[in-house]
Amino acid sequence: MDPVERKGPAWGLMQIIEAVRLDYNRAHKTRYTREHLLDPRVNVAICCWLLRTIIKSYEKNHVDVPNLRVDWTNRRWLELLVFGWNAGYSERGGVGKVARYLKTHGLPVHLDNVHLYADFAGASRHLQRRDKRDWSKSVVELYLAERALATTPRLA
Repeated sequence: MDPVERKGPAWGLMQIIEAVRLDYNRAHKTRYTREHLLDPRVNVAICCWLLRTIIKSYEKNHVDVPNLRVDWTNRRWLELLVFGWNAGYSERGGVGKVARYLKTHGLPVHLDNVHLYADFAGASRHLQRRDKRDWSKSVVELYLAERALATTPRLA
Protein backbone atom coordinates (compact mmCIF):
# COMPACT_ATOMS: atom_id res chain seq x y z
CA MET A 1 0.00 0.00 0.00
CA ASP A 2 2.91 2.34 -0.75
CA PRO A 3 2.02 4.66 -3.64
CA VAL A 4 5.67 5.07 -4.65
CA GLU A 5 6.69 1.39 -4.36
CA ARG A 6 8.94 0.48 -7.29
CA LYS A 7 11.34 -2.18 -6.00
CA GLY A 8 9.93 -5.18 -7.84
CA PRO A 9 7.98 -5.88 -10.99
CA ALA A 10 4.74 -4.49 -9.51
CA TRP A 11 4.59 -0.74 -8.95
CA GLY A 12 2.54 1.75 -7.00
CA LEU A 13 -0.31 1.64 -4.54
CA MET A 14 -2.08 -1.41 -6.00
CA GLN A 15 1.08 -3.13 -7.29
CA ILE A 16 0.36 -2.98 -11.03
CA ILE A 17 2.64 -5.08 -13.24
CA GLU A 18 3.93 -4.02 -16.64
CA ALA A 19 1.71 -6.38 -18.66
CA VAL A 20 -1.41 -4.93 -17.02
CA ARG A 21 -0.26 -1.37 -17.71
CA LEU A 22 0.29 -2.22 -21.38
CA ASP A 23 -3.10 -3.97 -21.64
CA TYR A 24 -4.78 -0.95 -20.07
CA ASN A 25 -3.06 1.41 -22.52
CA ARG A 26 -4.22 -0.73 -25.46
CA ALA A 27 -7.79 -0.95 -24.17
CA HIS A 28 -8.06 2.77 -23.38
CA LYS A 29 -5.74 4.23 -26.04
CA THR A 30 -3.67 5.86 -23.29
CA ARG A 31 0.08 6.23 -23.03
CA TYR A 32 0.76 5.71 -19.37
CA THR A 33 4.40 4.98 -18.64
CA ARG A 34 5.73 2.96 -15.77
CA GLU A 35 6.35 6.22 -13.89
CA HIS A 36 2.63 7.02 -14.13
CA LEU A 37 1.97 3.96 -11.95
CA LEU A 38 3.36 5.97 -9.03
CA ASP A 39 0.38 8.34 -9.30
CA PRO A 40 -2.32 6.77 -7.10
CA ARG A 41 -5.11 8.08 -9.36
CA VAL A 42 -3.67 6.24 -12.37
CA ASN A 43 -2.75 3.16 -10.34
CA VAL A 44 -6.20 2.77 -8.80
CA ALA A 45 -7.93 3.39 -12.15
CA ILE A 46 -5.91 0.56 -13.70
CA CYS A 47 -6.63 -1.65 -10.67
CA CYS A 48 -10.39 -1.07 -10.98
CA TRP A 49 -10.28 -1.80 -14.70
CA LEU A 50 -8.40 -5.06 -14.08
CA LEU A 51 -10.82 -6.17 -11.37
CA ARG A 52 -13.76 -5.49 -13.71
CA THR A 53 -11.93 -7.42 -16.44
CA ILE A 54 -11.42 -10.42 -14.15
CA ILE A 55 -15.05 -10.37 -13.02
CA LYS A 56 -16.31 -10.18 -16.63
CA SER A 57 -14.04 -13.05 -17.66
CA TYR A 58 -15.25 -15.28 -14.83
CA GLU A 59 -18.90 -14.48 -15.54
CA LYS A 60 -18.58 -14.90 -19.32
CA ASN A 61 -16.64 -18.15 -19.26
CA HIS A 62 -18.03 -19.83 -16.14
CA VAL A 63 -21.71 -18.92 -15.81
CA ASP A 64 -22.35 -22.35 -14.31
CA VAL A 65 -19.87 -21.94 -11.42
CA PRO A 66 -21.37 -20.24 -8.35
CA ASN A 67 -17.93 -19.39 -6.94
CA LEU A 68 -17.09 -17.46 -10.11
CA ARG A 69 -20.25 -15.30 -10.01
CA VAL A 70 -20.15 -11.87 -8.41
CA ASP A 71 -21.06 -12.14 -4.75
CA TRP A 72 -19.25 -9.79 -2.39
CA THR A 73 -20.42 -11.92 0.57
CA ASN A 74 -19.15 -15.26 -0.82
CA ARG A 75 -15.71 -15.96 0.63
CA ARG A 76 -14.90 -18.43 -2.15
CA TRP A 77 -15.73 -15.94 -4.92
CA LEU A 78 -13.67 -13.27 -3.17
CA GLU A 79 -10.71 -15.65 -2.83
CA LEU A 80 -10.83 -16.54 -6.54
CA LEU A 81 -11.09 -12.86 -7.49
CA VAL A 82 -8.06 -11.94 -5.37
CA PHE A 83 -6.15 -15.03 -6.52
CA GLY A 84 -6.89 -14.14 -10.14
CA TRP A 85 -5.49 -10.67 -9.48
CA ASN A 86 -2.37 -11.99 -7.77
CA ALA A 87 -1.60 -15.20 -9.63
CA GLY A 88 -3.46 -14.92 -12.96
CA TYR A 89 -7.08 -15.15 -14.02
CA SER A 90 -6.95 -16.01 -17.72
CA GLU A 91 -8.58 -18.85 -19.58
CA ARG A 92 -5.20 -19.62 -21.19
CA GLY A 93 -3.23 -20.24 -18.02
CA GLY A 94 -4.91 -18.78 -14.94
CA VAL A 95 -7.85 -19.44 -12.66
CA GLY A 96 -10.14 -19.74 -15.69
CA LYS A 97 -8.10 -22.59 -17.16
CA VAL A 98 -8.06 -24.50 -13.89
CA ALA A 99 -11.79 -23.89 -13.37
CA ARG A 100 -12.45 -25.57 -16.74
CA TYR A 101 -10.25 -28.50 -15.71
CA LEU A 102 -12.03 -28.85 -12.35
CA LYS A 103 -15.48 -28.75 -13.98
CA THR A 104 -14.43 -31.38 -16.53
CA HIS A 105 -13.32 -33.66 -13.69
CA GLY A 106 -16.41 -33.04 -11.54
CA LEU A 107 -14.45 -31.20 -8.84
CA PRO A 108 -15.65 -28.10 -6.98
CA VAL A 109 -14.15 -24.78 -8.05
CA HIS A 110 -12.62 -22.98 -5.09
CA LEU A 111 -9.24 -21.54 -4.21
CA ASP A 112 -7.72 -24.63 -2.64
CA ASN A 113 -8.63 -26.80 -5.63
CA VAL A 114 -7.42 -24.19 -8.13
CA HIS A 115 -4.11 -24.11 -6.27
CA LEU A 116 -3.93 -27.90 -5.90
CA TYR A 117 -4.81 -28.78 -9.52
CA ALA A 118 -3.04 -25.93 -11.36
CA ASP A 119 -0.19 -28.20 -12.46
CA PHE A 120 -2.54 -30.96 -13.66
CA ALA A 121 -4.49 -28.37 -15.64
CA GLY A 122 -1.32 -27.06 -17.29
CA ALA A 123 -1.83 -23.62 -15.77
CA SER A 124 0.64 -20.97 -14.69
CA ARG A 125 3.14 -21.93 -12.03
CA HIS A 126 2.03 -18.81 -10.10
CA LEU A 127 -1.21 -20.63 -9.23
CA GLN A 128 0.83 -23.34 -7.55
CA ARG A 129 2.55 -20.92 -5.18
CA ARG A 130 1.42 -21.38 -1.59
CA ASP A 131 2.37 -17.79 -0.69
CA LYS A 132 0.00 -16.43 -3.36
CA ARG A 133 -2.80 -18.72 -2.14
CA ASP A 134 -2.22 -17.74 1.47
CA TRP A 135 -1.98 -14.02 0.63
CA SER A 136 -5.30 -14.22 -1.20
CA LYS A 137 -6.95 -15.81 1.82
CA SER A 138 -5.51 -13.15 4.13
CA VAL A 139 -6.80 -10.31 1.95
CA VAL A 140 -10.28 -11.83 1.99
CA GLU A 141 -10.12 -12.25 5.78
CA LEU A 142 -9.29 -8.55 6.16
CA TYR A 143 -12.05 -7.54 3.73
CA LEU A 144 -14.67 -9.63 5.52
CA ALA A 145 -13.56 -8.32 8.93
CA GLU A 146 -13.84 -4.73 7.68
CA ARG A 147 -17.21 -5.47 6.13
CA ALA A 148 -18.46 -6.93 9.41
CA LEU A 149 -17.29 -3.84 11.31
CA ALA A 150 -19.04 -1.59 8.83
CA THR A 151 -22.35 -3.41 9.28
CA THR A 152 -22.17 -3.80 13.08
CA PRO A 153 -24.51 -1.39 14.88
CA ARG A 154 -22.62 1.05 17.10
CA LEU A 155 -23.69 1.73 20.67
CA ALA A 156 -24.26 5.39 21.48
